[in-house]
Amino acid sequence: MKTNLLLLCITSILLFSCQNEEALFVNVTKETSSTRSLDKIDHPYYVDEDGALHFKSANDYFALSDSLLALSDSAYKKWEREIGFESYRSIIDDILSSTESDEALLERYDQYIYRNEEGLICPREDFRVYQNVMNRDGIFYVKGIKHTVKHNTINTYDTQNNRSMPSISLLGEAIPNQLVEYPMIHSEVFGNKKIMTGFKIYQNAVSEGTINAGSLLFEVTVRPRNWNSLIGFTDCDDICIVEEATIHMEGLGFCNYTDEEGNILHDKLDQWNDLTTHRSSSKTRLYTLTYIIYNKGNFGIVPSVKDPICVHYRARIEDMGKNGVAYNTYHPLPGMDKDDCGHRIVTDYQNKEYVFK
Repeated sequence: MKTNLLLLCITSILLFSCQNEEALFVNVTKETSSTRSLDKIDHPYYVDEDGALHFKSANDYFALSDSLLALSDSAYKKWEREIGFESYRSIIDDILSSTESDEALLERYDQYIYRNEEGLICPREDFRVYQNVMNRDGIFYVKGIKHTVKHNTINTYDTQNNRSMPSISLLGEAIPNQLVEYPMIHSEVFGNKKIMTGFKIYQNAVSEGTINAGSLLFEVTVRPRNWNSLIGFTDCDDICIVEEATIHMEGLGFCNYTDEEGNILHDKLDQWNDLTTHRSSSKTRLYTLTYIIYNKGNFGIVPSVKDPICVHYRARIEDMGKNGVAYNTYHPLPGMDKDDCGHRIVTDYQNKEYVFK
């Protein structure tokens, strides 16, 4: 039984060759060109006059949202053009690629961006799986239920019966009323460059009247920074790299656990990893990498988000070579030694540690 489960376990949707990405793109976009003019009844999704995506069912939503996470930036843009859609993601990408000053951008696009505690310009809604499918107002529809993404919550409204529905909380709670959130960390300065990185774990969930979760996601962001003698560190474009990701969290079940070559060592209870090196498809000042660590299509019920026992990964940018930062965080279960929590600690790079309390 373990062997069967192991073979089904998802490691990462991002392990596509160029050929596979083209095949995926065809599957995502076939029969979607000019969706505004197609019969909405026969189509799994369409774009309405207000630029919002409507999905026929939760399964149609999950099929598309998971697939979009695997596309390169250029393939994603092509999909948008094919269906006549402008996503929240594209709006953010355009803002962050602007040559205007941070102050000018903050003033003009206050509804989309803000400056965080580290001084970074960040999107107000930063869950990539939803950025891909929501319009400029943070809205999309599933089976007539209006979904509005707002920070860590999705507000839902039944448009057919004109009534509010239960909201969807995207992040789990370590203890009641305390969300599972971890801070961003930064590397040391190499030359005139450094990076900042952070992660979150959340469910990809929507409502059809009742809340339906389709997958569990692990999302890493990387922010390249460049030193300016006049104003300090500022965002800059670079090839961003993430590798050696490992998670130990209660409720995951049996998942693939591999070596660096991708060879399966054995199935480990509640532990998942992807040791592959992932690179941004182009130079960027905000790289978001989203792993699917659990998929409902293969296993049924998606695990709830819990405070992970430990999370490890490393991040760097091309201009820094092998220099980067390792994110190693621990929260052992009661009676569990930190050095025996089933982790694969990243030690090759500068080691950063944050203990969730």
